[in-house]
Amino acid sequence: MKIFEANITYQVLDFLNKTLDRITLFERANHIMMDACGVHHYFDNQEEYETLKKILSKTSIVVKESDRAEYGDFQTNIDLAINVAKYLKHNSINPKIIIEPTCGKGNFIVA
Repeated sequence: MKIFEANITYQVLDFLNKTLDRITLFERANHIMMDACGVHHYFDNQEEYETLKKILSKTSIVVKESDRAEYGDFQTNIDLAINVAKYLKHNSINPKIIIEPTCGKGNFIVA
């Protein structure tokens, strides 16, 4: 699925939908995302949060994996993302910002 020009997996879509389903205020969503992912300030404002929730609810913007791979778009797999997250935690590294190098499926967010 393509969200804000980034492709995310159905696993990430499901995670975000379930996590944010009944949350109305972006401040509360930020707190929940911090607990779930360790990401500070996931949303900057209410409008940004509402926009994401609206886009997540749409299913017409699905991108099949084969379409992406055909053009050389290969994303970080979940196992590597989990190992990176474990490494950071093991070494007590708590970055203020995380940038997914490929801006891809969202595997680092899940990890």
